[in-house]
Amino acid sequence: MSKEELKTQIEKAAERLKPELDTTYRRFVTGLLAHLQEVYGKSLSGKDARGYGIYSNPSFQEIRRSVWQGEEGEKEFRPAERDNIPYRIHPAKLSQNAEAYAEHVSKQWIGKLTAKIVDLENAKFEYQSGGNFKITGERDGRKVEVLQQTVFKVSPRGIPFNQFPALIHVDGKFYPEAVYQKVFLGITSEGLCIKSPYSQALLEQLPLLYQKSRMSVQAPTRRLSL
Repeated sequence: MSKEELKTQIEKAAERLKPELDTTYRRFVTGLLAHLQEVYGKSLSGKDARGYGIYSNPSFQEIRRSVWQGEEGEKEFRPAERDNIPYRIHPAKLSQNAEAYAEHVSKQWIGKLTAKIVDLENAKFEYQSGGNFKITGERDGRKVEVLQQTVFKVSPRGIPFNQFPALIHVDGKFYPEAVYQKVFLGITSEGLCIKSPYSQALLEQLPLLYQKSRMSVQAPTRRLSL
């Protein structure tokens, strides 16, 4: 598979990923609203256990763009009436925000994946459900297999985001992503980019780099001398 063909496969997979991301975002908003209503009441006008109102909760700031106090299409209510009117999902707003989220994350997904398979020879791409995928190929004469996931998370401030953890095997042996980047992509923990032919020299250090990564993930690193 050529680089252009591989790029096309990645973009097609990203399109297949969007509906799953859309659904995940909808579930997040719906579930979070239900949780907040358990704490603050249906109209979100109550107080939490500490005595704070809904606007002190950062999670509400994320979902307020997708909810409506009343029924869709109703006119604005006077402030005095709001304490007795429950919040509901606004279907049109939620659809718009879910679509925007899916578009944003799919672009991140393409970027992360592309960065991991630069110059991978004889690459084969297998998309799996849920944003998981497997890529196999060769780099510098070694067999490489990348198993990557798409994981949905929420920040302490209630902001949804995705991470893309990867399991990388070289010749059947697992290596941390930082080691893989240093050896094959020429990127050190300090951000120093080492272009070929230095990558081949780094290949000879792979066993040592692997051992160091197991000894301590916080071990100090030195800038490589070119």
